[in-house]
Amino acid sequence: TQLCKPHESNKIMWELHNSINSKKDKDELLLAQKEIRRSIKHPDLSSFMKILITGGAGFIGFNCALILKERGYKNIHIFDNFEKGYRPDLENFTTIHRGDLSKSEDLTKCLSSESFDGILHFGAQTAVTTSIKDPRRDFETNALGTFNLLESVRKTCPKAKIIYSSSNK
Repeated sequence: TQLCKPHESNKIMWELHNSINSKKDKDELLLAQKEIRRSIKHPDLSSFMKILITGGAGFIGFNCALILKERGYKNIHIFDNFEKGYRPDLENFTTIHRGDLSKSEDLTKCLSSESFDGILHFGAQTAVTTSIKDPRRDFETNALGTFNLLESVRKTCPKAKIIYSSSNK
């Protein structure tokens, strides 16, 4: 079988379909098209995609890393300051990057270390008590941290896809 992008095969088939006049030939072409679609090899993205999870030691980030691992992803990276705790089992299947979202140099160092394909942004300060005691720290982590991440991605790996999940704030 030949490696081919699905949209390329569809374009070729559409051109062939339009050039055929008889219904019998068109039906045979449709059968051939189905067979070609079955034979096209799609790459397994999990084997080579590099994913960065900010807040990877948090509840959502950690569980997301576990799901990616279960689905066969091999290049999972965690960026976290581990302020709320550390999960030693992360080291068994991820690469750890210690850093703080509010420090752009930490993000730039992390993002420059690899060519990430996807970034799952779950890093945030979510404790209401901390927000009340230290609203500046809350702002620096959540708003400035997200800005720092976007700027660092723009400068170091602009083709990376970002998925963002907000907190309840």
